[in-house]
Amino acid sequence: MALKQCDSSRWGSQLVLVALVLAIAGVVMILSATSISAHEEYLSSYAYLQRQALRVLAALVVMLVASRIDYHRMPRISFLALWFTIIMLVICLLPGTKSLAPVIGGARRWVHFGSFSFQPSELAKFFLICWAAGYLVRKKELIDNFSQGFLPFIVFTGIFFILVLKEPDLSQAVIILLLVMITGYIGGLKPLHLIAIALLVSPLIYYKYVARVEFRMDRIKSYQEGDLDKSGVGYQAYQSKLALGSGGLSGVGPGKSKQKYYFLPAAHTDFIFAILGEETGFLGTTAVIAAFLFLTVLGLRIARAAPDYYGFLLASGLTLMIFLSALLHMAVVAGITPTTGMPLPFFSYGGTNLVTIFWAIGILQNISRARQETANV
Repeated sequence: MALKQCDSSRWGSQLVLVALVLAIAGVVMILSATSISAHEEYLSSYAYLQRQALRVLAALVVMLVASRIDYHRMPRISFLALWFTIIMLVICLLPGTKSLAPVIGGARRWVHFGSFSFQPSELAKFFLICWAAGYLVRKKELIDNFSQGFLPFIVFTGIFFILVLKEPDLSQAVIILLLVMITGYIGGLKPLHLIAIALLVSPLIYYKYVARVEFRMDRIKSYQEGDLDKSGVGYQAYQSKLALGSGGLSGVGPGKSKQKYYFLPAAHTDFIFAILGEETGFLGTTAVIAAFLFLTVLGLRIARAAPDYYGFLLASGLTLMIFLSALLHMAVVAGITPTTGMPLPFFSYGGTNLVTIFWAIGILQNISRARQETANV
């Protein structure tokens, strides 16, 4: 047992190191991706970098605190935080709250309090995983019972799914639901129940929020047509693949991206991996992918070595949150999936995702250092 704990603690330290390296690389990429747009906004070329660096520092403080607080407190913390998140998500939908939650890019996904802003859906994703792990432990004896175990689980999750869907943010809503369902499956939910709810809900969601929404159908049609639509709906996807392909083996060099000259929209957020590929090439993108895979392996090792069932579920869910977010971002950039907005953990400009990711890293490190002799069930 002592050897297992020693290995787990070492995995936690390695996890933090990988996260720090990725975050530093992310700040450097923010500088490169925003230097031109900052100049056009009459800002210093380092303006975005300075803001993101401050967010990284704040996220590191959150990580440090999370690594020191017993992770068994997360079920209560997450449950209370989710009620706050519901209020914030409702604010994003009410017609009289646009001063707090303005329309940005056709959606209301951000809540602003003066100069401070955050994205409630990112909080929902993180805290729902923490809550789900606690629920699965608490209801372990009833989890295979549809009415007493599965139904409350899916109804509570569904509230957040619908609220995020209404912003509208279909991709984030789906990834939230997928992550919670995977955590639930790991925690003992019956596959039959999961399949049944998927068969029931998926056609309704597709009909109402995809088939009847013109811009989403346009994106799907553009995806199916490939590079035939280079100047219309498929413009962003084409420019993204062009950036990746332009990087070649070793890239065009740091700061020398051409796509950031307004050819690729959202270059510092939803498509930052494309700029990374253009400037660092196949070698750079492979290194980043390898880092995410290594981080995922470390997280799953920590989950397997967790001293109790809750630690196992929590570490598994949080690790998958980071992995699937990165995977979806890279898939969109590479044109493997239709275009959608999904930040790349550690890299994309913004604070909410960064803070929740580092909070997750802190919890994983906390679990890796746990010394309780609680039996794994």
